[in-house]
Amino acid sequence: MPADAAKTHPVVLRFQSMFPHQLDRYVLHEDRKGRGSKHCDPDMRNANRLNLIGDDTWRTRLTLELETAADENFAEEIDALKALNRQKDYLARGRAGRQDPWRASKGGPLREVILTANAEWFDGTTNDFGEVDMIEQARRADDFVDCGIRWLKSRFGDAVITARADFDETAPHIHAIIAPWAEKTSKRRGRQRLLVPNSMPLLASYEQAQDDVGAFFGEIGLTRGQPLAKERREAEAAGEKKPKPPQHTPPHIWRQQEASRLEAEKAALAEKKRQHEEKEVTLSEAIEEHDQRDAALSCRSEAMEKRELDMANAETLLDIAGTGKALPPPVGDEPDRIRRLRKRTTRAFEETKKKALRDADHMIAERIEQAKSLAVAAATFRAALIEAIPEGLRKGILRRVDPAAAELREEEKRVTVVEARRDRKTEDPKY
Repeated sequence: MPADAAKTHPVVLRFQSMFPHQLDRYVLHEDRKGRGSKHCDPDMRNANRLNLIGDDTWRTRLTLELETAADENFAEEIDALKALNRQKDYLARGRAGRQDPWRASKGGPLREVILTANAEWFDGTTNDFGEVDMIEQARRADDFVDCGIRWLKSRFGDAVITARADFDETAPHIHAIIAPWAEKTSKRRGRQRLLVPNSMPLLASYEQAQDDVGAFFGEIGLTRGQPLAKERREAEAAGEKKPKPPQHTPPHIWRQQEASRLEAEKAALAEKKRQHEEKEVTLSEAIEEHDQRDAALSCRSEAMEKRELDMANAETLLDIAGTGKALPPPVGDEPDRIRRLRKRTTRAFEETKKKALRDADHMIAERIEQAKSLAVAAATFRAALIEAIPEGLRKGILRRVDPAAAELREEEKRVTVVEARRDRKTEDPKY
């Protein structure tokens, strides 16, 4: 069941008086031309249904009918005056010429009919799933148009010279034109064919028309509008304040007002769109700036992590170098800083090693020289000491000392060979 089944909506009926020349405005709106059609949705124009009553020649046929009636009425009146032998009157009437086939009035002899209902009744329907029921919308639109055309034909017959249904505005509605022809015969004017709105009961009584259309459209779920005339009579009889009568706006004025309203809404929407686009630009710039900051922070974080890793690697290299051991070979690609540090550390290690070797060689050489000097001094002292010992005693001592001296001489030879080898190695690294 439609979601709005419990809510009632009235059928809206309006009559607007018109003169024949004002049909230009009606035709312009039908063709969607002029300022009064700016609010219409161009994408929905093809949905409009033209000539539901009548055809494209209705305007031409009405014009011819008005001219024919004016000619015939003029001839009938002249003949009637002649038959009454009122020469002065028919001469005066002849000089005045033919007249429009309707009595003078403020609003005009034609009636434009507008039939519609609140837009909620047409498009406020939902199915059991809470979704817009497109099938129900189409059915309601078709039922409304069918009911409206049947009501026009049954109440006004051939007086309805054209009717159409518009679907490109706020709510679907029917436009129709009524030409209420009536004949009246008198001795003075003969048979006169005129446009007489009051000759049709529903045009003569707006309240009766509202009652009738409300009852007729009840078959599709619409009701009569608020019975203001009845309420005013009842309030007047009870001595109460009467409700204000409805202020009906002529269709062309309403269309102009609607166009102005929609233009204002369009301008407001354009302004909202502009503000929204500005906010989107601002938000986009803020997001971009945030992304840039985030990227910069990420780069700094990566750089800090890399630097910390480099420092840890450098500390490891320095610790190894501090032990005097050779640095291990690199694993994978090393950062430039670590590669430069490894080169400097290796170079410093090699230089330190070479310097240590030179210092050790120098120290050993000094000690060897000292040992040689001591050996020479000892030999000199030994010779002098031996010379000072008596010969008999000297031979006994030499027998005991010579083996040790021979051993000392062998050690000196061995040291000399070691020094020679070291010297050659220093001169030639490949040795």
